[in-house]
Amino acid sequence: MKIESVTYYIHKHLAQNNLREARLIMEHNLKALSEPQNRKLLNLEALSLLKTVIEIQRDKPEQVLTREIQLIIQYINKSAVNFQVREVKKFAKMYEEQLKSGVVQNLLNGDARAILGFNNENMLRQVEVS
Repeated sequence: MKIESVTYYIHKHLAQNNLREARLIMEHNLKALSEPQNRKLLNLEALSLLKTVIEIQRDKPEQVLTREIQLIIQYINKSAVNFQVREVKKFAKMYEEQLKSGVVQNLLNGDARAILGFNNENMLRQVEVS
């Protein structure tokens, strides 16, 4: 797709307040839109959204959590508050790889951290399900 038509559709979706579609188009054509000669074709609203999309792409690996991981964190925190140690350890073992992320560990409450036994380096130690 030509850059002129890309910018046309971005402006059209932004005029309709359809930020999702505009963002998807920007993500798909991010390399082309990042070039200075093509950035001049965008209006201020589109430039602002482009800046946000670039920041999200740069921080994406650690900052954006899937709905599944959010639900896992919520369940572990709820089980830890109710002191359901077996449930906490079972879910920690099942989703061990996802829980190794520092971002995810920071979202666990104090009870869950105590049950799972985080050490000073915030690393998840091996837990065994009884």
